[in-house]
Amino acid sequence: MRVGGTQEIKTDVRLIAATNRNLAEMIKNNSFRKDLYYRLAVLTLHIPPLRERTDDIIDLCDYFIKKFNVKFQKNIKSISSDALKFFYKNEWRGNIREFQNVIEHSVLFEDTDKIQTESLPDFFKSQYCDIELQNSIDDSSESIYEKKLLELELNMIEDALIKNRFNKSRAAAELGLSRQVFQYKVNRFKEYFGSKYNL
Repeated sequence: MRVGGTQEIKTDVRLIAATNRNLAEMIKNNSFRKDLYYRLAVLTLHIPPLRERTDDIIDLCDYFIKKFNVKFQKNIKSISSDALKFFYKNEWRGNIREFQNVIEHSVLFEDTDKIQTESLPDFFKSQYCDIELQNSIDDSSESIYEKKLLELELNMIEDALIKNRFNKSRAAAELGLSRQVFQYKVNRFKEYFGSKYNL
């Protein structure tokens, strides 16, 4: 019924509401109306932030690249493994909106058919300098030569995983390793991979 009206009008609508706040806590603190909450909370969906579901990053890259290819009349097909590393380093405090903005900028400025690190926004890259791999390697007694070899091995394993969308069998095959040997090497750098990729 319209404000000031006398006639009821039938409607057919579906209302979707979203928030990043804890409404149950806000109700306890009397900062959100309980009756409004129960009008809205017929069906609730909890979607974790992007930083808690990094497995979605590659699929989101594909989706947004296709979207902005159309918008900017580009023909970008993928993203380089080096550029992708920045996406896994980021905590995405701005969640999907931040992710979308980074992809849009990159597609707009990329001149090849693959997003390179040079096309990523400067503000985005400046926050995430290269990870110091030495932090995940025991440096108590190893020589500089041994450390460099370990860093090289770690980089090769990480690149193969990213390129093959974290399919360990395909990554192992690309490096010419058996699945068992590859898993052994991943386990060797468990602290590094575990904190980033939950492998």
